[in-house]
Amino acid sequence: MTQSYISETKISSSGSNSIIQANYLQETQKSVQIKLINGSKIWLPKNHIDLNYFRDDSIKQDFIIENYILKKIGFKLHLIK
Repeated sequence: MTQSYISETKISSSGSNSIIQANYLQETQKSVQIKLINGSKIWLPKNHIDLNYFRDDSIKQDFIIENYILKKIGFKLHLIK
């Protein structure tokens, strides 16, 4: 399932975090939903992302997410040196 959006999602990875370009959609007390470049929507736990993002669904922005959670939901990461 997650394989369908991995190839189209821009990920810059370094160290223990990665940056994903996406649009903010909505959030709950514990998670945030984002829309990836290809239109796929995913929920991420807030305790695994940098909470410095705009709550505006009209702008594409960088989300800083822990590599651990990205791997857990199926992203393949290639570290940038």
